[in-house]
Amino acid sequence: MRPGELYRVDIVKAVRSIAAFLEGAEETRWLSDEQLQSAVQWKLMNIGEAASGISEATRTRRPDVPWKRIHGFRNVLAHAYFSVGLDAVWTTCNTSIPALEKDVLDLLWLMDPDRARRFGSPHGDLG
Repeated sequence: MRPGELYRVDIVKAVRSIAAFLEGAEETRWLSDEQLQSAVQWKLMNIGEAASGISEATRTRRPDVPWKRIHGFRNVLAHAYFSVGLDAVWTTCNTSIPALEKDVLDLLWLMDPDRARRFGSPHGDLG
């Protein structure tokens, strides 16, 4: 079985990839750029899959994180992709994803500070 901290690392990496993909992008570009949409949606599916690998013990440390909804969104992207509105994905990426990065970094610092140092503090300094 894969160590739980690696799922947390996967989430942080995917969130940061999404931020890099969308840096400077306006919603009009998002709506017209299929390659950008595909890249972001792939990373969102990675986040959802990694969230499903987070143990129940870890989830209880951050009950405010909607772990099941995150995995559920992954399932919609993977299996009901035709029903996903690009505006909903855009909104998710610009509202929920930055908060998720902070929440998962908090967990990483709490449970694996050595590994967390590679990513910096969830509060913007070097921790």
